[in-house]
Amino acid sequence: MEAPGDKMATTHAAPTTTATRKPAPKLGKNGKPAATARFGSASVPVYRCGSGGRIHFAISHYRDGKRLRQFFTTLEAAKKEALFVAQRIQAGMQHVTDLKPHERDNYVKAVELLGSLNIPLVAAVEDYVQARKLAESESLTAMATAYRKFFKPLTRRVTVPGLVDELLAARQQDGASTTYVSQLRTILSRFAEAFPGEILGITSSDLDAWLRGFKLSAGSRNAMLACVKVLFSYARSQNCLPAEQMTAPEQLKKVKVTHDDVAVFSPDEMQSILHAAPMHLIPILAIGAFAGIRMDEINRLDWSAFDLERGMIELRAGQAKTASRRIIPITDNLRAWI
Repeated sequence: MEAPGDKMATTHAAPTTTATRKPAPKLGKNGKPAATARFGSASVPVYRCGSGGRIHFAISHYRDGKRLRQFFTTLEAAKKEALFVAQRIQAGMQHVTDLKPHERDNYVKAVELLGSLNIPLVAAVEDYVQARKLAESESLTAMATAYRKFFKPLTRRVTVPGLVDELLAARQQDGASTTYVSQLRTILSRFAEAFPGEILGITSSDLDAWLRGFKLSAGSRNAMLACVKVLFSYARSQNCLPAEQMTAPEQLKKVKVTHDDVAVFSPDEMQSILHAAPMHLIPILAIGAFAGIRMDEINRLDWSAFDLERGMIELRAGQAKTASRRIIPITDNLRAWI
């Protein structure tokens, strides 16, 4: 090594570098380095050197293809730096030795903090940067606390198709009518096809766009929304959605049904429909047209409810939508068609 010079003397433990001539490192006792830092198969020797009656300690290594020497006033400072260089050499990351002392301290502390989580530093930084962008000016801790409050109680992560199958099986087991289950199956099968992922990720805007895509009348759209609400309510009851938050369909309002959406047939039109209908549909059409009974109520009726002698239809509580018994008179035009 080159001969020493007094210009390199320093009273600080931090390393210094310069392009002028440096004091030549001297060996320790018996011609050996004063110390050697080892990490794995890498080793970095520490040399003792003196200039003007002052003792320094030096290490020598390569950085970016150039030889670099660093000098320290204490052996401990030199050994600490030598160990760090040896670690970088062993890891094939020699360029990291460009870090300043306080940057190295931060690195060591960050690795220490992540040790209990078993997460690499790079992965942790990537997660933080992404979360910081999403949070903008909000506190990440506050957001994480709110997330834990709403989503920690969730015990199941399930896809929409799986949830639809569960709901249909549950409704059949509960004794729901065949018509109702069929309606749920038809609409929710389409919904599951459009949203095959987890129900937790579906937003109100997603649902609104899906409903509008069918270009249906207001009444039909409301009927589809009602079926989807049933699915989301079931998901919440099964701990698949947060209990404290409104579901996506609950955030949407029903479409206003205007008078134009309701078709009113004239007597001649109704007569034409009945004459053209197949025999098995005529009673259903006539009851709906002349008795004013809802379609889902007609589906629950049987002929035992009809008393032609007394001229009445008994709609029992279990058959009526309002769950209350009703008596509907049989008009002359209805009697003629049934």
